[in-house]
Amino acid sequence: ILRDLKDNVTQGNTLYPTNTWEFNLRRSYQSKAIANCFQVKQVMQTAIRNLPVDAEKCMPYVTMIEAAIKSLKNWKKSGNRTLKAIQAKEATAVLAADSPREV
Repeated sequence: ILRDLKDNVTQGNTLYPTNTWEFNLRRSYQSKAIANCFQVKQVMQTAIRNLPVDAEKCMPYVTMIEAAIKSLKNWKKSGNRTLKAIQAKEATAVLAADSPREV
């Protein structure tokens, strides 16, 4: 799960979207990374319930996972401005392609 988390963050971070398809691909990696964090948290909760571990010793890790989730969600949300710019650029391109051309 942690390898998948690292891969999803890395893949999302290497994309600098210039069109809607790339933006959606990046957002998909961001969503997968958030899901990976929840998976890690679930595994930790299962371990705390079923193994002889001190729950208090695990709390700093749970806190770190929750902070990572918050950071990933903020990263994902910050892309909204980028999406608006991409959509405006694409709309302008469509209008330019549809407009009649002088010969």
